[in-house]
Amino acid sequence: MKLFTVFALILSIFTIPISVNEKLQLYYNKELILETYKIKEFLQFIFGSALFFFFLVNIYAKGKTWSKVFYVTLILLFVYSLTMAINLIAKPIPH
Repeated sequence: MKLFTVFALILSIFTIPISVNEKLQLYYNKELILETYKIKEFLQFIFGSALFFFFLVNIYAKGKTWSKVFYVTLILLFVYSLTMAINLIAKPIPH
């Protein structure tokens, strides 16, 4: 099931340009096609997230002591994500 999610995310690279118009007809929107560097970055994100996820699942499954490491890692990830979100709100990056 977890690998299915990873494959579905990879498949989304090719299905993003497929849209539905007002008449509920499928069409291929060429403006939504990802550029090569964006595909590379998206694949890096997918595989990096998958590795981290499978690493955490394996740590959790090892036993009671390792489950504490799992929870500490999740708390650190939460704190880091919250800090980054607040930082980006306080100091937006100009585009």
